[in-house]
Formats: sequence, C-alpha cells, structure tokens
Amino acid sequence: MSIVSDSLRALGDALAVPLTLAVGLAMLIGLLRLATSLRFLIKHRGLRPLVMQVEYGKARLKGGEDYGVLDARLLSYLGSDGLGGYVIAPGAGGSAAPAVPAEAYEPSAALIRLAFPSEPAYRVDVTWPGPATRRSDELRATVRISRTPGDRIVATRSFTEDTTEALVEVIGAFCVTFLLGQPRILRYTPRWERWSQDVGGYLSYRRGLEVEPRGAEISTSLDDYRRALEHFHRAAGINPANMLVQLHRASMLELMNEKQEAAAIYRKCHILWPEHIEVAYRLWVAHKSSYDQAELEGAYHPLGAIRTQLSFRGLLRSWLLTWRPNHWNPGERRYWRSWISLRPWARLSKRTAYLRALAVSELAVELSFLLPGRNAPQADHGAAAVETGNGEQPGVVGKRRVARLMSRLADILLHPDDEPALERLLRPKADTVTPLVADRAYIPRYEGPHYRRRAVGWLAMFNAACFFSLAIRLPAECIPDGFTADEWRLCCGQASIHELGLIHRDPRNLLDPNWLARDPDLEPLRQTEIGRDWENFVGISR
Repeated sequence: MSIVSDSLRALGDALAVPLTLAVGLAMLIGLLRLATSLRFLIKHRGLRPLVMQVEYGKARLKGGEDYGVLDARLLSYLGSDGLGGYVIAPGAGGSAAPAVPAEAYEPSAALIRLAFPSEPAYRVDVTWPGPATRRSDELRATVRISRTPGDRIVATRSFTEDTTEALVEVIGAFCVTFLLGQPRILRYTPRWERWSQDVGGYLSYRRGLEVEPRGAEISTSLDDYRRALEHFHRAAGINPANMLVQLHRASMLELMNEKQEAAAIYRKCHILWPEHIEVAYRLWVAHKSSYDQAELEGAYHPLGAIRTQLSFRGLLRSWLLTWRPNHWNPGERRYWRSWISLRPWARLSKRTAYLRALAVSELAVELSFLLPGRNAPQADHGAAAVETGNGEQPGVVGKRRVARLMSRLADILLHPDDEPALERLLRPKADTVTPLVADRAYIPRYEGPHYRRRAVGWLAMFNAACFFSLAIRLPAECIPDGFTADEWRLCCGQASIHELGLIHRDPRNLLDPNWLARDPDLEPLRQTEIGRDWENFVGISR
C-alpha cells in the first residue's frame, strides 16, 4: 500500500503544475470567449449581420468584364437600404478571401480562435455562372445563406433574369427580406414596418424608390410620379399593412393632385394602425381642403384625436403597453420613446414639433374659409366666410378675423412682443431695400427684438409658408387696414419665401423639394412674380 500511495503522490506532484496551467488556461479562454460574445451581443443586440462572400464564375459580361464586378453592385444595393451595421463586406473564410496561411493551423492559432470566436453572422455566397438556361439571353445566379459559426445553410435559391441589373436587384431583395424576417429583427421592428417573405413586395418598393423624384430631382412631370406609383401599387398588393409602402403610395397621389385617392389610403392606414401618429396627421392634411367651418368647430375632424395621442399621458400609456409579455416589441417601444423623449434648453422635441405644425395647419384651414372657392365652393365667399350676427359688414369681420389669425400665428412662431402681429410677420427689416425680383438669391430678413423666433420645426415652417401663400388670395375686403392689395400680396409672398428659406438653410429638414412644385397650397405663391423667381432659384423648372 505504501508503494501505491507513494506512486500516486509522485504522479500527483508531477501533474499538479500542468493541471493548474491547463485549468487556468481553460478559465482564461472561457473568460475571453465570454467577453467576446458579450461584445458581439452589445454591438449588434443579438442580431446577426450579413457577410458577403461572392464566388466568381468563369463567364464574362458582353463587354469582356469579369462577373466579379457584380458583388460591388450587390453590396451597394444592400447598403442603400439603410441596414447600417447589419451588412458588412466582404467577410473572411470564403472563396473570395485570401488563402489561409499554414501558421493558422498551429495549436497556438487554434487556441486563439477558440478564445476569440468569429462574429456570429449570416454568410451570403453568390455564384454567378452566367448563361445557364435554354435561352442564351437569360442569366442565372445561385444564392446560399449560411449561419456562422457552424456553417449551417439556412436559405438557398436560384434566380433567372434577363439582365445583370435585374439579377442583382432580386438577389439583394431576397437577402434583405430573409434578414428582416429573422425573429430577433422582427422583435426590433414595429408591426407597421414589417415585410412578408415574398421577394416581390420589397423588390417593387425599392424600384419605386429608385424612380421616385426626390431630393435634388425636383420634377413637375406627372410621368415620373406615375412610374413610381406603379411600383408602389405592386408592393402594396403584397404588403398591404406596411406603412412604408402605403405612405409613399399616398404621397405620390398627393403630388399628382389625387387628393381623394390619397385620403382613402390614409383612412385605411388609420383604420389598420390607429396608433400611428404620422398617418393621422397626414389624414388631417389630406382632408383639410374639404372641411367647412361647422366641422372644424365640432368633433368631425381628427385634430382632437391627434392632440389626445400627442399628450404625455397618451404617449406614456402607449409606451408602457409595449412592455406587456404578450405584446413585447422593442421596435414599437423605441418608436414611442422618440415621442416622449425630452429635449434640453431650446432643442425641439418631436412631439412639440407636431403639435405646433398642427396648430399652424389649423390656422391655414380657418384662413381658407375667407378665400373664394375654398372649403365653401358653392357659396359666396363673403357670406360663407363670416357670420356677423350683430349687423357688422362682412369686410370688417373678415379683417378682424385675419388679424386674429395672424396674431395666433405670431404666438406660435415668435416669442411674445407688444408690436402688432401683422407688422412682425409681414414687414421685413426696415433697412432692407433689395427687391427679390432683382436678386433671386435674396431671402427677406425679419430681424429685431420684435421678431425673435421660437423653435417650431421645419414642418410648422412649411405650414406657415402655406398659410402666407393662401393669404395672397384674400379678397380685397378682407385685407387688413394699412396694406394695399399689391403690398399685401408682396408681403405675404415674401413671408412665405422667408419660411421656405429657413427650411432650406436647416440641413436636418426632411422636406421633399417636390412639394414646392406640387403642393396646391403653394400655388398662389407660384403664380406671383417673386414666387416664380424663387422657383428658378431653388431649381424648379416648368
């Protein structure tokens, strides 16, 4: 027994140091692996990005160029979707990557790979074999999506198209719809922005975005809008509850002056997603030219409901509902948090911006009751616009109403001051003498202690520009005292251009320039001389 004990003791002493080192190394590897996994989890919130791996075929394009150029087009298609960190390119370990050196197979390299695992991702392998069908003008490509680490294939499909451009588009749409359909990404996506797994819906949406006039592509031709609308119609047929598609579709109809069809789409969207605030706001804007004075003063319009939604109580309730176990949705929680987040000092919150935009839009609707042919097209504008009730002349009541609307608009746009609102809003700086018609780049300046701007947001500024534009068409009997008809039109046109100039100078604005060319409320401004000069200055050609 003593011999056995001595042998075991000697063996234990001999293995003590290696075992200690092995246990220490295993614990170090485990800690490093855990830290790396936590880093990936924090970096992507548990989401797997796409890693592009492109396999080049032997076929060549007609011009003799290698098919390897298609991977750049595919990456550009994926990156322009705005997926951000969910698309990285190109990854390692594929046929397009450099060869693995021999040193990588040494034990030390294996331990390093064990301690620092590769980033969890979906690897996309695309093979471009060239013509592979009976028709020589058709091209076929095979896509394989595998999950790494593990190299487990989770999706594969083959596509056949007539052109390389169409082939890249359909492959990109397949990759994006696969990624957006993953359970983790779905949990971070609001319900009204989810896509079906039918590639055709997302593909039509992207094609509509490509032909849609936007940004610097200001267009007054209806053909551009019709082409984009056709793609959005096809996308809406596949994804009828996706607000991204429906809002683009309705916007195209509004720009084509199809107000009733656009309002019908907004109404359906509001029924599907009554909690979506932007849809409710657009529904109000689409219907604002059809309300009469009785409806505006009553409860037959959505303004009251929108203001209730925008109250802190309503927004907080909607945010809290996303924490229910049966309605757990971090994407919608992020949406509601964007409305209730506070902004320090003079920074404007999203909620305040919409409330002030609603207030200015309501003033524009009230002003339209005084215009001939607006909101009461079958009645005389003088009798329909004002209800005297005390024997006063309609013109006197109209002037008083215009002054009251201007005063309310000044309360929204400007800080309080004792000077009359008409002077503050419609009179440029006293020493400004350069006429707009002489210098199209000139924007009227309204400065001084009586003209201190509030932070209202670009949406309220655009509504204010529409308000001043509509005021150009006020009948002579409603123009306030102290203004001739020509002075009134010039001052209102300058005030409208001033608001649009403030928007243009703010790079954070989201205004589509096509609304400058197509919005019906800006039509009075576009028909004036200074309005036409302003259009030429901003690049709107007719």
